[in-house]
Amino acid sequence: MSRNLPRVSSRRIQIAVLASASLVNISLKSLIEQTGRRLHVSSLAGSSAELLKKVEGSKPDVVLLCLTDDDSNNAEIIPQIISASPKTRVVVLTQPNGKQNPTDVLKKGAMGIVGLNQSASVLIRAIEQVFDGETWLSQKLVSQILDKNSGINRRDFESPRSSDLTNREMQVVRSISSGLSNKEISKTLRISEATVRHHLSSIYGKLNVTDRLNLVIHAYQNGIVKLPEFEH
Repeated sequence: MSRNLPRVSSRRIQIAVLASASLVNISLKSLIEQTGRRLHVSSLAGSSAELLKKVEGSKPDVVLLCLTDDDSNNAEIIPQIISASPKTRVVVLTQPNGKQNPTDVLKKGAMGIVGLNQSASVLIRAIEQVFDGETWLSQKLVSQILDKNSGINRRDFESPRSSDLTNREMQVVRSISSGLSNKEISKTLRISEATVRHHLSSIYGKLNVTDRLNLVIHAYQNGIVKLPEFEH
C-alpha cells in the first residue's frame, strides 16, 4: 500500500534582508542563520534601491523587510520586489502597534508580518511557512486588521455556524485560524498535506475566498471561529 508522504526539501532557503541600520542587518543575519536549520542570508541591504538591485540579480527565496516607524516607507518597494522576482516572497518585521497598517502591507503583496517583540523561533517559523507558499498569520494580527478595517466589534460576533463546510473542513478552518501551517494541520488531524490542500481548495470555493488571510477574516466575521481577546 502506497503512502502519501509530504515532500521534504533539503535546499537552503536564500534570504535577503533590508534594514536601514547596519547593526540591525548584521544582527538579523546572525540570528537567522544560528536559529534556522536551513536558512541562509545571502544579501544585506541598507536601502530600498540597494535591495531591489540585489533581488533583481540573485532572486532570493524570501525578502525580510525590517520596517520601523522611521522607515515605514520601505513598504512601497514590496510590489517592485514581486515584479522583479515573482517567486520571491516577502516577510515584514515591524513594530507592534506601530504606524504601519498591516492590511496595507498585505495588500502590497507581503505574505507574512512578524512583530519585533516576537521570539527568534517565531521569525524562523514565519520565514519557513512563507517559503512553503503559505501566509504567516497570527491571531493578534487578524484581530488588529479587523479592529482597524472592518468596523466590527467583538460583541457583534455570532455563535459558530457551519455554513456549507463539512466537519473536517471546519477543523481545517479552525486550525488555520490558530496559525497552523499545512504541515502542522497534517500532523494534528493525521491526514496528508495533499489532503489538507484538497480541503483548502474546497473551503475556498464554498466560502468564495482566495487565500488564507481572507479565509481567516471570513471565519471571524461570520462566527465560524471566535475572535480571541488581546490586550491593546
